Amino acid sequence: LYFGSIAWVIGYDTIYALQDREDDALIGVRSSALRLGAHVKAGVAVFYALALSCWAGAFWLLRPQLIGLAALLPAALHFAWQILSLQVSNGDDALAKFRSNRFAGVLVALAADAALDQVVGQMVAYQLGPTIARRIRVGVREQPGREVAAADIARLAGLHHLVQRA
Repeated sequence: LYFGSIAWVIGYDTIYALQDREDDALIGVRSSALRLGAHVKAGVAVFYALALSCWAGAFWLLRPQLIGLAALLPAALHFAWQILSLQVSNGDDALAKFRSNRFAGVLVALAADAALDQVVGQMVAYQLGPTIARRIRVGVREQPGREVAAADIARLAGLHHLVQRA
């Protein structure tokens, strides 16, 4: 996740740097927008693709299901829109595309939530289950010979959507 975020930052910072290319060249700042020259769109595409690949890999390691990868599709489409519609010589457009990364961040956060929700919920249930069970056992109507199940604990703790019944 960390390396994906670094690649994403380099991509959108390159878009931001398009506003100041002339000034950066005059004062000697070596921005990514200057280094990429006429290949700015391709460079940003590479950084965004690297970010999506890193995030997809992290999601897959924690939850090897296609839903984790599919959750990144809205963010990927947003990045594609940024790149395809970017007007490299228009500073106002570059600023608008840079600012649109707030929305991209929301899309990536929602993707992480969708892809990893079940994993995190299970970790919480297994870590906190015994503690919650002791604290709320009074609220569970136990039947003779029946243990309090993780799903019962999760239901009472408001985490029922995170734990699947066996």
